[in-house]
Amino acid sequence: MKSLLSLFVACLLPALLLAESATNEAILAELKKLNASLERLEKRLDDIDQRVESIESVGVSVVQRADTAGPPNPNMIDRMVEAVQLRQESIRYPWMDSSLWDKLQKGMSEDEVIGVIGEPILEDPSLHKRIDKVYTYRGRRPMTGELVLGKVKFYRNKVISIEAP
Repeated sequence: MKSLLSLFVACLLPALLLAESATNEAILAELKKLNASLERLEKRLDDIDQRVESIESVGVSVVQRADTAGPPNPNMIDRMVEAVQLRQESIRYPWMDSSLWDKLQKGMSEDEVIGVIGEPILEDPSLHKRIDKVYTYRGRRPMTGELVLGKVKFYRNKVISIEAP
């Protein structure tokens, strides 16, 4: 009877240890998933914090501009709307800044042009035999709705013509 009991324990013990090992592996896998989720959430929180700081900086810059400007606008809301529209223009359409177009020169490569004024809205091949490609920058100013159009023409990956907006 003792040998039967010892045989039973001997058979049951490895099974218990194996089950405990599998449980530990499952717990470790779950812990790794939770850790990865926590890292993703922390990253999202950091992104949200950066956005909030950006929005706060727009508000501060509007107030500072209002303090240093000449006659004040009728109300704070108008100043905030103006600041948001200016920021939207600078983010969405950086190429609308005329000072950036002044930096363009004939002979620059396509990559150099993109580095200065950003990605074009349209990139078209040309049927003209002395023009290979035309970068078109087109959009409307958020504040006025004015259409702004600029073009850069290339021949053999070099700027040959600049039509600033």
